[in-house]
Amino acid sequence: TFVGREAELALLLAGSAEAPRFVTAFIHGPGGIGKSRLLNTVLDANEGERPALRLDCRDVEPTPRGLLRSVATLIGASAELDAVVDTLSATDRPVIVGLDTYEVFGLLDAWVRQVFVPALPQGAVLMIAGRDPPGAGWLTAPGWASLVREVHLGPLSDEHSFECLRSRGVVADDAVRIADCARGHPLALEPAAGAFNAMPDN
Repeated sequence: TFVGREAELALLLAGSAEAPRFVTAFIHGPGGIGKSRLLNTVLDANEGERPALRLDCRDVEPTPRGLLRSVATLIGASAELDAVVDTLSATDRPVIVGLDTYEVFGLLDAWVRQVFVPALPQGAVLMIAGRDPPGAGWLTAPGWASLVREVHLGPLSDEHSFECLRSRGVVADDAVRIADCARGHPLALEPAAGAFNAMPDN
């Protein structure tokens, strides 16, 4: 049921390829616009090709120790930076780390950029999804500009809104009417389609 976002998906898949074209990607936009779905689509596309770690930052203590502990739990390492990096380095292919709901990591952002990402093994990629765009340090600190990609998500186009509704059983004029109300926002399109299918005569 994933529709649209072809350019964004192509960019992120290029970054998660064997020879990644960047080190960190920021997927950002308002709540419900599809950031988590896009992030998970990229991680799913790499299943079987590269190890992918998924963390929702709401479930992680927003401290260096908290992030290391959560990553260590996923990979079976002790919660120390060197131990985490050594375990990740021992994998056959470089890891992709996905951090969702990153806006809650505001106070940890500088540590992620200055310590965590530089410590990751060569070829590893960090993919971040959150409401906020990358902080200035990601784009202006020496050496970082070429290593970061920013993916801003806006509303779906009319074409993709119709495709989303059709995939949920809404057709023709009804899809046009719902799309006009939802204005391309996935969080509005999906419940509206569900409500229409439950009461199609209303």
